[in-house]
Amino acid sequence: MTDAEYDRESNREFARNLIRYLAGEELLIRREGEQTFAKQAMSLEPAQQQVLRLLVLVIPAAVFLLGWIVWFVRRSK
Repeated sequence: MTDAEYDRESNREFARNLIRYLAGEELLIRREGEQTFAKQAMSLEPAQQQVLRLLVLVIPAAVFLLGWIVWFVRRSK
């Protein structure tokens, strides 16, 4: 790959990924489009943030609490 070809965005990304792969750093390799998706995922409206909190925090906590109550009741019998 010549210096002139390196200036193209896709060739630059390919060269970086190739070096990272050869260095054994596969976790740092980016695939095409990942950066754009990550930027879109960061912009959440307040209503979406509430739904996300509900799904990630409240529901698992409620399931854990219910399981703990069932375990405690069965154990005390």
